[in-house]
Amino acid sequence: MKLSIHVAAACLASGAVSNTVTIQDNAVRHSIVGRDAAAVSEVLNTVGSDILELDSAVKAFNGEPGPLEQAAQALLDSIKQGTQTIGTADDMTLGDALALQDPVKNLGEDAKVLTEDLKAKKPVIQQAGLCDTTLQQVTQIKDASEALIDAAISKLPGIAQGIAEDFASDMVDVLEHLQGAFSEANCVDADQSTANPRPTSDPPTPSNTPSPSDTPAPPGQAPTAAAATVGPAAGALFIALLGALV
Repeated sequence: MKLSIHVAAACLASGAVSNTVTIQDNAVRHSIVGRDAAAVSEVLNTVGSDILELDSAVKAFNGEPGPLEQAAQALLDSIKQGTQTIGTADDMTLGDALALQDPVKNLGEDAKVLTEDLKAKKPVIQQAGLCDTTLQQVTQIKDASEALIDAAISKLPGIAQGIAEDFASDMVDVLEHLQGAFSEANCVDADQSTANPRPTSDPPTPSNTPSPSDTPAPPGQAPTAAAATVGPAAGALFIALLGALV
């Protein structure tokens, strides 16, 4: 509504509200018909339709990535194609901008619904191990949407560009919020969270302390039980030595 109110006021002030607008520029007269606004409106409607298709795929997602990835790619393709279409169109008038208020409004509302539905599916996406894939797709759609918005705003008269940028920033904020929801810090695949668990305790450190059997008894002290334990052959030899000394 903010965009439509400001644009309407600007149109009334300049006397530019009509289907055909005549502009005097350096003594050259141009008759601009709303065909370019119709082309832009068609682009926005196509993108909006693909957003709804992606939203349907998100709602039906149960772990099988195929339909979701196809719908996301279709949306990305339509955004890129729409950017090319707008880029080759003539500059729009204030009247054209006013005619685009409904498609722009619908596009923003559809994007918000898609964002909420995709966030609600994040546990299923994590379980399917698709966090990285989803983040990549969201990022590509966000970048392409910004390019589409920039292309559309560049076709508006200077008096309307600032207003349109403020209006479009709401949609960019929605996409940035969705990108953050599926960032590496906020979306971790289930198989990654359970793989390579941290050890509950460190392994024992090897010790260089000699065992009791390796430690000789001090002079005058009886040997330990381990040291005193000898085989029969060693005992006989000891007795023989004592007999030779006597």
